[in-house]
Amino acid sequence: MGDANVFGGKNYSMRVWLDPAKMAAYGITPTDVTNAINEQSREAAAGSIGQNSGSSFEYIIK
Repeated sequence: MGDANVFGGKNYSMRVWLDPAKMAAYGITPTDVTNAINEQSREAAAGSIGQNSGSSFEYIIK
């Protein structure tokens, strides 16, 4: 482990395992992975009880 970052103040977490051989093959660094996660992270509230009105929501997770 070379670095740890805290994202936000919420109680959410994600563990990401990096394969050095695959990263070298793709020519990416741990910073590239961190930046991609930051760019694609979304916190989407699905609403509260009684506010959905029967509608459905769809979120694409990359």
